[in-house]
Amino acid sequence: FNYKKYLYYQKIYYLLEIDKIEIISNKSNIFYRVKNVINGYLLKFKNYDYLLAFIIGNDDYLNSKMVSNYQVLGTSHLFAISGSNIILFAQCLIFIFKKLKITENKRYYLVMLFLIFFCFLTNFSASVIRASLFFSLLSLNKIFYTNIKTINIYLLTLTILIFINPNILYDLGAQYSFVTSLGLILFSDKLNNKNYFVSLIKISFIAFLFSLPISAINFYELNFLSIVNNLILVPLISLVVSPASLIVM
Repeated sequence: FNYKKYLYYQKIYYLLEIDKIEIISNKSNIFYRVKNVINGYLLKFKNYDYLLAFIIGNDDYLNSKMVSNYQVLGTSHLFAISGSNIILFAQCLIFIFKKLKITENKRYYLVMLFLIFFCFLTNFSASVIRASLFFSLLSLNKIFYTNIKTINIYLLTLTILIFINPNILYDLGAQYSFVTSLGLILFSDKLNNKNYFVSLIKISFIAFLFSLPISAINFYELNFLSIVNNLILVPLISLVVSPASLIVM
């Protein structure tokens, strides 16, 4: 692991040691104020470390030893905001807007505006930007009846993100996000099954298979039990913990 290269790809070119910090003014920007209010609100809870991780993808407060254990288990991705989280947020909002009698097209536009703010809230995390842009393009495809294939929308998403920031290719979270999403799209016709757990087994296996090279190259170890671990933890997080975190918030 080359820390200097890692910082370079994050567009961080210098490290400074600060002896003294003095606040000279408060940020009046409404977006930063809302962001601070949300962070401050979540920090009041007993399990704020989990809430921050599951809601806005901030894992800074998680115990490092615990995070290391999740990495060994092959389930650390559960603490990253990904496509499944974006879909959960979007579906919740669409349901609320539907109850408010807002037309279908307007619902999608409102969700897209929320996702832009959510990207800001999560400090423009690569995986969040990828999932948000992909969902937005899928929504536009539906609104305007362009009938573009999902794989082509995926490639368009990738092209736009690389055009905006070529360094995103070196982001480990983005690599996992792009590769596993590609696998799930390519084998989407094989994943349709009336049995939820059969579909989950297939999804877990495909995600493991496609992410295997990245794990091997970066961590020099593979945990084949991660397929089984994900079968237990993914439904727990997706169906119970994440929705419960949103309800708490």
